[in-house]
Amino acid sequence: MTGGAPLAAGPRGAARAPRRAPRRWRAAVVALLALLLVGAGVTEAALKAAFVYNFTKLVTWPESALGGPADAFVVGVVGKNGLGSELEAALKDKTMGGRQIIVRRWQTVDDIAHCHILWLSAEIVADDVAMRRVLQTREVLVVGDAESLAHRGGMVRLYRETTDDGVKVRFEFNVEAARNAGLEVSSKLLSLARIVTGAMPEQH
Repeated sequence: MTGGAPLAAGPRGAARAPRRAPRRWRAAVVALLALLLVGAGVTEAALKAAFVYNFTKLVTWPESALGGPADAFVVGVVGKNGLGSELEAALKDKTMGGRQIIVRRWQTVDDIAHCHILWLSAEIVADDVAMRRVLQTREVLVVGDAESLAHRGGMVRLYRETTDDGVKVRFEFNVEAARNAGLEVSSKLLSLARIVTGAMPEQH
């Protein structure tokens, strides 16, 4: 598994706000707000895939991670029962900063190649060795829906919430993990999240 060159960490545990056009921020935030309000009529998996797409607009990756202007922006899925099909549908013909977004699937962490967002299935999150391998890589936004993901060093956990209007999708964000990975996160995105902390326990 490979990653980009390390960058200097942001100031004092807080992710730095990305330097992007305010209009793009506003459009992405409005889209996320709409997703937070969606109830019946949309599948949970489709909602989660749409969230992943909107994260591409509100998280900034270093230029060293993005490569050249002709290089694709890669969303990876690793493990069983992932969100692969839904992500492929949600991201079809989508772009990020002019780069084509593509989805790649891998069975194990040993198979993972360069990517910018990585969706982890529950069995990967539960595996200490696999999680440590994943978290060694910088400049990758680690996302999933396993209950312990954000508390074990992943960045974003999507979770379901049942209300009178139906099932909603919400998200937790581990800001410290994102900062340590060299990513910049919009304060607008964080204002919609439940902020959590946590990291993999040290090996003895």
